[in-house]
Amino acid sequence: MSYYAEGEGTLVLKDGCTADMVATICGAFEVDDDPWEGDVGLNYDWDDYNEEAVQQNIAELAKYVKSGDVVFRGEDSFQWRFHFADGKVQEQNGRIIYEPAKWYEKHIANEELVGTLLDIVEDFLERRGFTPDDFPNDDREEDNPALLIGIDAAELMDNFKELLTNKELIKEDY
Repeated sequence: MSYYAEGEGTLVLKDGCTADMVATICGAFEVDDDPWEGDVGLNYDWDDYNEEAVQQNIAELAKYVKSGDVVFRGEDSFQWRFHFADGKVQEQNGRIIYEPAKWYEKHIANEELVGTLLDIVEDFLERRGFTPDDFPNDDREEDNPALLIGIDAAELMDNFKELLTNKELIKEDY
């Protein structure tokens, strides 16, 4: 079973080291000597990540590198990096987890609030004896028991949104 991973980084080389020297060490990486004078860029993009080859290349590289990082991302969102400093290298693991967007959470909460208000109005009308026949609507399907549907429900919900926005109970741009 193969594992896809991609990695990239920029390393500051020790004096006297060149990108060509790094290229002979780093068989697992594509070496780019363009980033900046004295630096070397590394790229890795394989469908079959070879941890042993990468580890071996990284350990050998540490002898030639002043500082820098090579960051990897795996197919499962796992992220790790090799941090170089003073001829030593340290592997650090992590995972990127994104929080839900706050605006989306507010949007859902506001939609639920307006929907609940519509349900309250419908329940009130039902308790007073109103039926779907009291609210004719061409969009109504025969088996739909809701009193307010389609444009009627949308208009009432829009009115609720406008009222709540004007009273600053919800934001207009939700």
